[in-house]
Amino acid sequence: MLAYLGMLTTGTSLSQRNSYSKVARISDERIYVKDGPSHLETVSDEKMVSNQDTSKDVFEFDVVSEQLDFQALENEWNLLFQRFGQPHQVFLTFNWCWHWCAQFLGPQSSKIPRREIRPASRKPQLFIVTARRNGELVMVWPLVRDKKYGVTRLTWLGGNVSQYGDAIVADIPEKDALLRDGWNYILEKGNCDVVSLSKVRDDSNIGAMLADVGVEVEVEELAPFLNLKNLQSIDAYFKTKNPKGAKNRRRAHRRVEEKGEVLFEVLKPGKKAREITIKALEMKRQWLRKSGQFSRALSDPRIDQFFANVALDEQRGVGTRVSVLSIDGHCVAMEIGFECKGSLAVHVISYDNKFNKFSCGSLAMEESIRACWKDGFSSYDLLAPCAPFKMDWADQCVVVKDWHKATNARGQLWLQLYHFAGKKSLKRVMNCLPIVVRRAMSHMSDSMRRKYTA
Repeated sequence: MLAYLGMLTTGTSLSQRNSYSKVARISDERIYVKDGPSHLETVSDEKMVSNQDTSKDVFEFDVVSEQLDFQALENEWNLLFQRFGQPHQVFLTFNWCWHWCAQFLGPQSSKIPRREIRPASRKPQLFIVTARRNGELVMVWPLVRDKKYGVTRLTWLGGNVSQYGDAIVADIPEKDALLRDGWNYILEKGNCDVVSLSKVRDDSNIGAMLADVGVEVEVEELAPFLNLKNLQSIDAYFKTKNPKGAKNRRRAHRRVEEKGEVLFEVLKPGKKAREITIKALEMKRQWLRKSGQFSRALSDPRIDQFFANVALDEQRGVGTRVSVLSIDGHCVAMEIGFECKGSLAVHVISYDNKFNKFSCGSLAMEESIRACWKDGFSSYDLLAPCAPFKMDWADQCVVVKDWHKATNARGQLWLQLYHFAGKKSLKRVMNCLPIVVRRAMSHMSDSMRRKYTA
């Protein structure tokens, strides 16, 4: 068991901390307690104390690397999130992480099927950092460790399906120092070449801390959202936000009604929600292929199973909310979102290309926003990246950044060649290719990856 007791006072270097495993505190003086029976070394004077006398100011860090230990955290994790979790941390709930582990790491229940798709050496390993004070859980920092092209990385647990990354932290006076000590602990115990923390909001718990310690930013994007809290009338907002768009949607709605009976539904977890979710993902892939775009996540068959599970599971719910617009029973536009503390994070938006000229996607989104406002939601989060169609609905944005920290020369070389140069250059080249070529490459890449992971 990895144990580390971090202090919140200043004046001690990280190298000093690395030589000890336990720390206690008396007033403004530090006592470092070495491993071993009752061997004490003082920093400022000769005072000797026991850990029991100073435990109220001690934070104990630990790493959860086994799934059984992860499951044992369920009640404490849920309680911490219930008290201190924020709406945008919907992808940090225990149930969300549980479903991700069940699909991407291994079976936790015989009811959830899983296919072996990667060699064991490449399979991600849990690296969930926890912090306790007086035995009470005060922080959860959910990470996994994996290996890619010979480089060992620490990334977010659920990174390929989660749209925001953060740490759940108790709202205590020592919160900032606790996060900094947690970051130092990750660097010390991570045994990795690179720490990659993507999709971190500026208003997250760890955003300001990462900037203060000088972590590099690779990508900076905007995540648009609509604040529903203070809207007196949703119709008035639509008219003032985009009068021309509102007029076009009214005209599109009349045209759609001419095609048949129009029905909009909001579905809770269940068999129908699962069925609609699978259709939505397939329609999203069709749209990507037609537009010549790539999605590494959606080309992985495990994504289908993950979303199907969270759309079906009512016992380990993650707040799944599936919206569908249909014409004579045929689904023409769908939305997969996740509720959390009065906010809806819209994860997947898709529509049938055959009905593109009827603006079914816009009609479905308008109905979804209306339903959220009626149901008392405080925000409708369209997530990053920002896109023109999202700004037609949103009234605010939050900055989202991808942070990277190399821990050695190999990690630094990886960041410079792959993240900061290679990926950007490849994206520019792809955007310059004709749409016909990009469509062919997108289809080939999607087929090859699905064949490899089948």
